[in-house]
Amino acid sequence: MKKYFFASFGLLLSIGLPAQVALYKTSLAPSGGSVSNGSVQMIYTAGENFVREADVSSTHLSEGFIGPDLAAIMGVENYAPLEGVHIYPNPVKDYLHIGFDSQAHYVVRLYDLSGKLIMEHQTDDRNLQLDLRALPAGLYMLGITAPGQKRFTAVKIRKL
Repeated sequence: MKKYFFASFGLLLSIGLPAQVALYKTSLAPSGGSVSNGSVQMIYTAGENFVREADVSSTHLSEGFIGPDLAAIMGVENYAPLEGVHIYPNPVKDYLHIGFDSQAHYVVRLYDLSGKLIMEHQTDDRNLQLDLRALPAGLYMLGITAPGQKRFTAVKIRKL
């Protein structure tokens, strides 16, 4: 009987107490380091991909990329997701093709993992081809905005 009492008491106690979760920006791995570029700081580990961070109500979520929110870096904090973008091939060796389902003004930016802007293109066409032959192999971040529509998307690109 005591076993059931303590189990019931523990369940009621856990339901009655609010849980607090704190997320900290840390990175543990056998190898890695950190890079700073102005106000942007990135902690990276071997095999970790540069993805993004997002704020969900009062919780800050980080997936892959440990650092400030990519949308904030690019000045698109209040943008909605940009859909209808087709990027291929990925991984890419020479040319990256970007297709858009709808006609609009697009700004395409390619960043390295330190946050440095590698290239920027603006287009009103539904197709764009980026020449990546001169870039070294590695991971890059492709950010695409449609400023007139207040839409944004980011995609990691692997250059072979």
